[in-house]
Amino acid sequence: MAIPDFQEIKNTALENKFISLLLALFIIGVVIAFLVGKADILPTFFVSLISLSVVYGTAQDSKNKLRLELFEKRYEIYEDLIKFASNALMYGNINEDAEKAAHESFRGLKYHKSQFLFGDDIKDYFYELNKSYSHLVSHKTINNKSEQQIEKWYEHLEKVQDIVKNAPELFKPYLYFGDIKGGKIE
Repeated sequence: MAIPDFQEIKNTALENKFISLLLALFIIGVVIAFLVGKADILPTFFVSLISLSVVYGTAQDSKNKLRLELFEKRYEIYEDLIKFASNALMYGNINEDAEKAAHESFRGLKYHKSQFLFGDDIKDYFYELNKSYSHLVSHKTINNKSEQQIEKWYEHLEKVQDIVKNAPELFKPYLYFGDIKGGKIE
């Protein structure tokens, strides 16, 4: 078994701000204890640092557990949003399947549900999508339309088309857990 060198340990510590903070507190505590001649407080100080790291780890675990519990609900809305965009783009307008997917992602009750599952960024995004959806539904075809109406129709269709391009990055803070590289999660 290879022993990691000091540089590798240092780089790992620098990647994790909390570990860096604990290391700094440890060094400061040791220095102060020896400067004031109170080395007998070091065991208590070490136990306090260990307790602090356990509390931090428990808080991180709770945060990740909550994200994991919300993941399924959030992903369901995201998946229906992509279905909506795919159906709308496949047919060039809002068909029955696209309407159903819209109501499953950013309209109706799902719109209100998403307000509790996502932040204002997604709420605002859904509001804008709903405007485009409403325009496309009320103007199902571009037949017998003026040039300005046709331009407006394509503008809204382009917003729907951009879902496929923009949604992954927009939803990343809610659905992304990190890359698995070299057997570790980063």
